[in-house]
Amino acid sequence: MTLPKDPAKREESLRNYREAAQKRSKDPEWIHKNKKANHNIGGDLYKDPEWIRKNKEVGRRNAQNPEWVRKNKEVGIKNSHDLEWRSDHEKMIQNRSQNPNWRFRLIESKVGGFWYGNVRYRAPLRYCELWCPDLWRRIDKAQNYQSILSGKNKEDNGGRALSRHHVYYQKKACCGWDEDAQGYYAMINIGTRKHPKQIKYYIHGDPNKFVLLTAREHGVVAKDKLTWIKVFEDLIEIKLGGVCYIQKDV
Repeated sequence: MTLPKDPAKREESLRNYREAAQKRSKDPEWIHKNKKANHNIGGDLYKDPEWIRKNKEVGRRNAQNPEWVRKNKEVGIKNSHDLEWRSDHEKMIQNRSQNPNWRFRLIESKVGGFWYGNVRYRAPLRYCELWCPDLWRRIDKAQNYQSILSGKNKEDNGGRALSRHHVYYQKKACCGWDEDAQGYYAMINIGTRKHPKQIKYYIHGDPNKFVLLTAREHGVVAKDKLTWIKVFEDLIEIKLGGVCYIQKDV
């Protein structure tokens, strides 16, 4: 929309535009057409990288514009006193909160993403209860605060603590017991996230085996899992004497 240069006419044009937008937003036919245009097959705006990039740029520019921020707050305050708007908004939130994908993305945005090392969200839900700061310290100390592959330390890892990688990629390996085989096991995905292929891997000895890795190394071992499992099992025996963490009573 091209706005007039004259301040008075410019304000009038903006006012007319806002009124028209509010009127359209309550028109069921317009809402239906707009959704269809944005979500049609092969033309989904929300999946277009160029549209996403431009949308983010506009958002950043607006956030740095004091006038835009002020007006945006005014609109928010005004809407919050509009009973009809509040009712529609509450219905939208209720409907959206029932969508599992939306809830997953919301949690993901708050915890910084779902990845193996992010235990802020995963620890209480997906990890064994033994996975805690005390165990992390005992792992670090047993392995002399160095990567088992390269010998690099925290400083070499960009100042970040080394990743404590579970050899069996299984957060609760110590909880998986096969009564028939009388042994622990872990379900290892040798496929991909989109096309998983789980196999049952039987563990010899202690199921809690960990190795310290740099962030880059941690990314590398996400593939060829069975190969890396055997590599780490051998390294723990050879380099660490079979002890990858210090017992709690020591």
